[in-house]
Amino acid sequence: MRMMMKGDRPIDCLQRLSPLKSMIYYLMRLLPFVLVRRGIAALIALWINAVHSTPSSGSERKQVLEQHLKHLHAVRAKGWTYLGSLLPASQVSEMVQFLATRELVALNGERFPTSAPPPGVKLASYPIRTVLECPRVIEFINRPDILRIAAAYLGCTPTVSGLRIDWSIPSSTPDYLQQFHRDYDDWRFVKLLMYLTDVGAESGPHEYVATSHLRSGQLRARGRIRERSWSGLTARRT
Repeated sequence: MRMMMKGDRPIDCLQRLSPLKSMIYYLMRLLPFVLVRRGIAALIALWINAVHSTPSSGSERKQVLEQHLKHLHAVRAKGWTYLGSLLPASQVSEMVQFLATRELVALNGERFPTSAPPPGVKLASYPIRTVLECPRVIEFINRPDILRIAAAYLGCTPTVSGLRIDWSIPSSTPDYLQQFHRDYDDWRFVKLLMYLTDVGAESGPHEYVATSHLRSGQLRARGRIRERSWSGLTARRT
């Protein structure tokens, strides 16, 4: 069993998008072409900078170039970077102890204690209230060094659009979200993933197809990955 904090929308019971938001979301997915998405993302970044520009933005960009250039280059070239241990063991332990007594929500809306996952459940998340009350979470997602890297990649001040803490439960077959797929959260976005428990090659590591962000996607988030498309690329386990 492993637990991971993921920058994505929390899974909670009976949470649904409104018809308007659903329409906007799926219209965006009708344009999976990488050059089109880059162009639209660049225009959005220009608009955000014009509306929300701050006097310190220039110095912040300079600080990224001086301190975090290797991470920025890695994200742009490969699609991912390894930031190392982001929290001391004592703080991670504090978070795990807090979450151990809280209720989880499965993909089907079923609620259960962390210590007793129902048969057949492969992935579950904590309700958003639990996530926000968890020690260290708010200060962690507002770390200046992480935000500066995200801002440099996005080209504008980042907005936290989602937050989730998951449990991945051992199973012989993966859940839908645990299979290879392409995320379509926004025109351009950055996800920060951090393990709260030890994970090895055989215990559910996150895998990413290197440089896949440089290629156009498809209408469906999940689909067959053709070997000729990914020839010579490796899936990075983090």
